Amino acid sequence: MTRPHPPSLLEHPGWEPTVRAGLEALLAGPPGLALFDCDDTLLTGDISETALADLAADRAEPLVEAYHEHVRRDTLGAYVALVHTLVAGRTEAEVRALAERTLSRHPELRLRSALHELVWKLQRRDWQVLVISASPETLVQVVVAPLGIHPHAVIGMRSLADASGRFLPELADIPTWREGKAVVAARLSSTPPALSVGDSAGDLPMMAASTRSLLIDRGAPGIREAAGLVGAWIQRAAALS
Repeated sequence: MTRPHPPSLLEHPGWEPTVRAGLEALLAGPPGLALFDCDDTLLTGDISETALADLAADRAEPLVEAYHEHVRRDTLGAYVALVHTLVAGRTEAEVRALAERTLSRHPELRLRSALHELVWKLQRRDWQVLVISASPETLVQVVVAPLGIHPHAVIGMRSLADASGRFLPELADIPTWREGKAVVAARLSSTPPALSVGDSAGDLPMMAASTRSLLIDRGAPGIREAAGLVGAWIQRAAALS
């Protein structure tokens, strides 16, 4: 008698067969710590860069062009400066309102349904799910709230605040990009994360520090090869659309 196939743990049809098999094996095993990037991973787009474009349009200032020029010269410096542009002088409530306005103006910024399902399945199986992002922490908290991810489970670029509660142009901790993500991951647990998911070179150190990792491949040059060197599963982003 032929034994029936076990039911699929992941229902989204876009997963690559090897990725599906690997993720379902994790879901079937003991729970662990899973780390997710936000922009272009959980989210189809970048909340910070989109918010900047809106501010540039509202102010009629070349903020986007200046940002991209800064990225070409000093990527990390540009990311930190972007955080200050978006949050400095604002309260937490005002930054949350900025995130909500950006999401409402841009329906193309949406959570990937396949990743939404994966996060939900991990949570149902008692995994600890955290988000580590190079975007401002408060913006990301708003983005991932529909996933059932508590604000305290989001680690992003966090700014100091003054006595009135307004953010200052100064980070409260190390930048959560590239090696900074790996440092944060090491702080979270004495053992490596069981799974890390990202889409860019900024996520590779975090992915390399994890037992298993998954690249959401958007076709950026060299990323697929670099992720392969750290043993990541490769998932085409287009198949998850």
